[in-house]
Amino acid sequence: MISLTCTNCQTVLTIDDAFAGGVCRCQHCGTIQTVPSHLKRRRAATPGGVGVGGQGADDEQSNSGRTLYKKRPRPEPKSGTGLEDLADIVSGSGISSGGLTSSRFAGAGTAKGQATAMPPSKQWIPIAAGAGIALLAAVVLGVWWMRAGSQSAPGPNGQNPVVAPGTPEVVQAAPNFCGVALNEQVVVYVLDRGNATRDVFDLLKEATYKSVQTLGPDRKFQVLFWNNGSDEGYPSGLPVYSRPDNLAACRRAMEETTAFGQSDPTTALTKAIANKANVIVLATAKGLDLEPGFVEQVLALRKNSAVKIHTFALGESDSPVLKELAQRTGGEYKTVSPALLRSYAD
Repeated sequence: MISLTCTNCQTVLTIDDAFAGGVCRCQHCGTIQTVPSHLKRRRAATPGGVGVGGQGADDEQSNSGRTLYKKRPRPEPKSGTGLEDLADIVSGSGISSGGLTSSRFAGAGTAKGQATAMPPSKQWIPIAAGAGIALLAAVVLGVWWMRAGSQSAPGPNGQNPVVAPGTPEVVQAAPNFCGVALNEQVVVYVLDRGNATRDVFDLLKEATYKSVQTLGPDRKFQVLFWNNGSDEGYPSGLPVYSRPDNLAACRRAMEETTAFGQSDPTTALTKAIANKANVIVLATAKGLDLEPGFVEQVLALRKNSAVKIHTFALGESDSPVLKELAQRTGGEYKTVSPALLRSYAD
């Protein structure tokens, strides 16, 4: 056993030889102090200079003490968590969290005047555990921060909308019909409902409905059909705003409309121009059957109006007549295949 006088209250403390070179706590005043390693060497030596276990045993113990606890240069930082480096620094300084632990490390039944201590070889364990917990907390905090940042990422306009977790993002498409922009205030759709358009008529109605939805509540619309014996359309009077109640009524009206017979756009175009449309969407599947004089007929109906006419040839072939009509009214022309029409209807 090693005898050690407390540096604060001067009480003589006793501690096992195994704690030489470590730290201990005084059971009387609580002072933490270092247990000199040389006390063990003096205690183990015999008057003749030979250790209790023989000269070889004493040399092995003192060499081991010098190797484990002598102050050595601070090593270069290692890769990984750095826990080994931290343990080396703390043990080399003579201060260890082991000296701050409870008496269970020194064994049960500690006698009066005996100090509590932790073996030097295990003093790094509490430090490593604490550093590991801190590292885990930092990782958890980083993951939470990244997830929180992704939910508040700027939107397309540079704004930071507040979106509840799990809510799907809804992106409002710009006003268009089959990819052609509709930026005007009043849009009138003039759709062919004759035999030529019958095979794609359902897709045409659905693509038109989707287009009306893109206009937004501040623009007006009207859907008119080429005359095949009936002048059906929605609304029957003047264009209305693209608002939920009008959208629902438009869908009901189009569901009841079918394509058949011979059709003529004259009545629908006349009504669209009279209702002061800013742009007309003219769609038909018989673009190749139109005579060149069709352009002059439409321009005569247009008179001095500044309305633009976007023309759409439904099918696989271009329509020179529809292309010319769009060019002469300041509109755009587009050939829309059945597959492309379906993509705008879905």
